[in-house]
Amino acid sequence: MDHELDPTIPGSVYLCQGTTYACGACCGLYNVPDPSKAYLSSLLTVRTRRFRDLDRPLTLESLDRFRLETETAENQDRPYDEFHHCPYIGFIRFPEDPCEMERVGCLLHPLGDGNDGIDWRGLSDYGGMACRTYFCPTCDGLPARYKQLMRMAADDWYLYGLMTTETKMADAFFSQVEAQLGRELTPDACSAEGINAIRRFFRLKTEWPWRAPSDRRIGNYFFNDNLYPLPEPRLAEPISDRHLFTLIKTLRSVFTSAPDQDNAVKALEAAVRAVANGFIDSH
Repeated sequence: MDHELDPTIPGSVYLCQGTTYACGACCGLYNVPDPSKAYLSSLLTVRTRRFRDLDRPLTLESLDRFRLETETAENQDRPYDEFHHCPYIGFIRFPEDPCEMERVGCLLHPLGDGNDGIDWRGLSDYGGMACRTYFCPTCDGLPARYKQLMRMAADDWYLYGLMTTETKMADAFFSQVEAQLGRELTPDACSAEGINAIRRFFRLKTEWPWRAPSDRRIGNYFFNDNLYPLPEPRLAEPISDRHLFTLIKTLRSVFTSAPDQDNAVKALEAAVRAVANGFIDSH
C-alpha cells in the first residue's frame, strides 16, 4: 500500500513507478520546448507508437535508428541546455494497469512489451548502470511521511513527476502544514479531502498566476551541480517566514506590487490550511 515503507529503497519510499504513480523527470521528460501536458502527451504518444512498430526482435541497429529518427523529427530546443532529454522515454504499460492509464517510463526496460526480457538501457545517454541505480535527491531529501503523502495524492503522471523532484518546495509546504497542526503528519490520518487538497497544491506548479510568463523552465533542475540555480524571486516587500519564502521562490514568482505579493501569500496559506483541515485529529 502507499503508506508502507520499504527499507531496501533509499529513503524507504519508492517514488519512480507504482500502482498509481510514475515519474520520468530524471530522464529529462520536461526539458522540451513546450512543457505543457498536451504537448508532452502528444510527443510521447507518437514516439511510443513508432517504438511499438519496430520490427521484433529488436537490434542495436534498429534502436539506434529509432533514436536518430526521433531526434530528427522532434524539436531539440531545450530550456536546460545541459540536461539530456532521453529519446527512449515514452508510455509503458504494466499488466495490472487499467486501459485508460497513461504511465511514463523507459521503452528500453527489460519488462517492456516486445523487449523479450532484454535490458537495452545501456543505449541511453547516461548508460544502463545510471538508469538502474539512480535515485533523485527527493528520495533521501524528504521525510518518508511527506513522500508517502505525495504518492497517495498521485493521480496524474504529469503533475506527479513535476512535484516529485521539487524537494525544497514539498518540504516547505508540508512543514507549513505540520506547523499549522502542531504535530508531524501521519499519512494514515489523511482524509480524502486532505488528499484532494494536496492535489490542488500540486496544480499550483502549473497554474501559479505569479510565475514569470517568459520562464519556460517548469521542470526543476534537481541535480546538485549548480548549473541552473533558481532565480531569486522579485519581491515587493520582504518575506520573513522561511518556508513561505521557499514556496514563493520555487514557484518562480515575480510580483509587480505589494497587493500581488499579499494575494500570493494568502493563496499559499489557504493551500496549507486546506491540507491541514484534511487530517483526522488523532489526539
